[in-house]
Amino acid sequence: MPILKPIQLTDQALVTIGIASYNHARYICETLNSILHQSYQNLEVIIHDDASKDESIEVIENWLRLHGDERFRLIKNTENVGVCKSFNRIIACSQGEYLAFIASDDRYLPDFVTNRVHQLTSSSADVGIVYSPTYLMNEQGERIGVEERNFWPSGWIFEEMCKLNNSICKPFTSMVRRKVYEQIGPYDETLIFEDLDFFFRASRRWQIKFVMDIETEYRVSANSLGTTLMSTASGLDGMSVVLQKQLGVCHETNLLIARRLRKIAMRKKDLGFSAWQNDLKISNRYHRSLLDHLYLYAYPVMDLFRKKKEQS
Repeated sequence: MPILKPIQLTDQALVTIGIASYNHARYICETLNSILHQSYQNLEVIIHDDASKDESIEVIENWLRLHGDERFRLIKNTENVGVCKSFNRIIACSQGEYLAFIASDDRYLPDFVTNRVHQLTSSSADVGIVYSPTYLMNEQGERIGVEERNFWPSGWIFEEMCKLNNSICKPFTSMVRRKVYEQIGPYDETLIFEDLDFFFRASRRWQIKFVMDIETEYRVSANSLGTTLMSTASGLDGMSVVLQKQLGVCHETNLLIARRLRKIAMRKKDLGFSAWQNDLKISNRYHRSLLDHLYLYAYPVMDLFRKKKEQS
């Protein structure tokens, strides 16, 4: 039996991990340590601090001096630019064949990179993104459960995404081929959240693969963007913009998007926000006929019966 040589650093594809740092001085060392202890070694780690107002910069610089790991480097913003522009700056100065992004209060398990790289390289070349559920933890870093969703789409998922009320996953569970960014472009810097628009655009040209392989820990916080997104005017407006960008692909998905725009309009109205009438008008353009109205409101029931039939 031949003796296999251990994998050398140069035999591994370079993976970029981008950290979006903002006001997480309390947690950032947990994030950095979770990356430092990855079983996969060929990494470049770019920490982008978005003008934190707490002691994040000092904490990060102390950590970097303590560990002296040349794979880690820090970019400091003098003004807050938001997560989308931060991620784009990381992409622009990175070299990895695969990329993953993490917030400065979340954590990876030790085999996150190893397993995600394997899942991408063992898939067909048109699989551009791999993602999974995540463990949930409280603000003290204690696990409190596992992320649950009604449906985890996989494959060519654009139409499936049009049915969902939110994004497909916590984006830090995913790893992305650089070729995806090269083909569809960077994150939309006009938005306050990065994932939904990016996954929509990617799903038109690439397969997105779900794996039941939990390698991350997400910190649940009452003030996180994901928690407050559907309760703020800027979050709902951003959601509306993303959905409107998906109109025009085909008649069926137009109707699904119209249904979601109607929900956003009603949510804005209930919260007393302006511009809800515009969302409603756009929604109404795509389901004027009786048949379209039936499709729009009966689709959730039809889809439920279809899934139950497939499972039986």
